[in-house]
Amino acid sequence: MAAWPPIDRDDLRKARGDAGFDTVLPLLIRRLIAETASGLESLDMPGGAGTAVGGFDGIVTASGPSAFVPEGTSVWELSVGWRQQHGRG
Repeated sequence: MAAWPPIDRDDLRKARGDAGFDTVLPLLIRRLIAETASGLESLDMPGGAGTAVGGFDGIVTASGPSAFVPEGTSVWELSVGWRQQHGRG
């Protein structure tokens, strides 16, 4: 995979208001999971038009723990507007 430029918290804060960011964020998270999980067995986290489907945003199974992905099966929920919805920054 090609290297991505560094992304920090401020970049994400700016991007969350951009049209379509809610469909791109799962692609970023999916790539981060794929690159950091230990013993990744399955990764289901659709992006783009797939974000409109109901249910969890992602389901991941890893055979070992890592700093960002727990061992076993985990479910993931993503939101780009949580702080806005709850009156924060």
